[in-house]
Amino acid sequence: MEQQNWQALQERVGWLERRLKFTLLLAVGGWMLFGVIWALLLLGLKQGTIQFRDLRARRLAIVDERGRERIELAVIPDKEDPEGVAGLVLADVAKRAGVLISVSSIGGATLSLSDTTGRPRIILMITPPFETPAFTFYNAEGKLCADLYIDPRDGAAKLRFLDAKGQVLFKAP
Repeated sequence: MEQQNWQALQERVGWLERRLKFTLLLAVGGWMLFGVIWALLLLGLKQGTIQFRDLRARRLAIVDERGRERIELAVIPDKEDPEGVAGLVLADVAKRAGVLISVSSIGGATLSLSDTTGRPRIILMITPPFETPAFTFYNAEGKLCADLYIDPRDGAAKLRFLDAKGQVLFKAP
């Protein structure tokens, strides 16, 4: 009986040794494969040769050498568009002055230039559903002071200059 127990114990220990070697071999092989993939990835990033068929993200931010966000590509919340606007934002280091290029969920396109307070000062837009362009200028308080637009009713160009109170100073035609 003792001989059988001894033989069963040897078989069990042998099986455990083989299993341990196999597991160790898998672990070492896995780490080696991980190292090779990591090295190729780093080499590819360094040389700029990695290519993706698709890259999906809700937001992409590009930062300067100090880690400050300077460029943002995202769907930006908008109070007039519940689905948000697809936008590209270029900003100064304080994230105030900058450029916004956007497209609304229904197709309106906008180019907005902001001053150092973050207030939009010049806006060029095409507004659906009439696809009419408008070029607007705002003063330091954010009030409209001039605009050039195409009237959707007659297709004629219109020009207006306004005072600080919003009263029309000049209008053509």
